[in-house]
Amino acid sequence: MTEIAIAAVEPVETSDVNVAATQIYPERQDAAEELTPVHTDPWSAVPFGLVDAKLLLNPASAGRIAGSTVRAYRLPAKAVRLLRP
Repeated sequence: MTEIAIAAVEPVETSDVNVAATQIYPERQDAAEELTPVHTDPWSAVPFGLVDAKLLLNPASAGRIAGSTVRAYRLPAKAVRLLRP
């Protein structure tokens, strides 16, 4: 039988992460999320909700979802060959 060790991780408040990030990058102190601006565009949360629902109904689909996402955004092999010196 395989034993799995699970490390206890303390929860981190989002505000703590933001504070730490602004200490490292003070010039980004006023930065705002642009990819999924849920507070200003509630419709941007729809894709998250769909993926969440799919994962709740079928957790085994996680690999398929991740794989299709990577395939959709990766640089095609032809482009890589064009960019290599």
